[in-house]
Amino acid sequence: MYTKTIHNAKEAAELASQLLKRFAVADAKPIEVKISEAKRNSDQNALFHSLCQQAAEKSNSQEPQTAKAEWWKNEFKAKLGKKEVHFDLNDQPTIFVISTTRYSKSEMASFVDKIIAYCDTDFGISLEIK
Repeated sequence: MYTKTIHNAKEAAELASQLLKRFAVADAKPIEVKISEAKRNSDQNALFHSLCQQAAEKSNSQEPQTAKAEWWKNEFKAKLGKKEVHFDLNDQPTIFVISTTRYSKSEMASFVDKIIAYCDTDFGISLEIK
């Protein structure tokens, strides 16, 4: 199994051509094709961690935990991040915070925008994109 990232129409056409050749063989086995948006990248992840560190450094709160980047990371994910609801056998819901490793590039960009606005509006903390 492998993953192929398609960046443009030319690459999509090349992949389609390869697939057509593969299925021209009489005994070709079926394949599964999954189409999804590209996942967030390491630059976006580094930015997220930078914002968490900045929030920790700039926080004026008297609460000692707010001086820790890990606290902000959890705060941002819990308040602003993606969540899933799962139901147990008794139909009781449990909310799970989704790891940012599962975010697409556009979801991560939106998450970063929310973090910047949240810090400015709710805490008076101005974050910089570094």
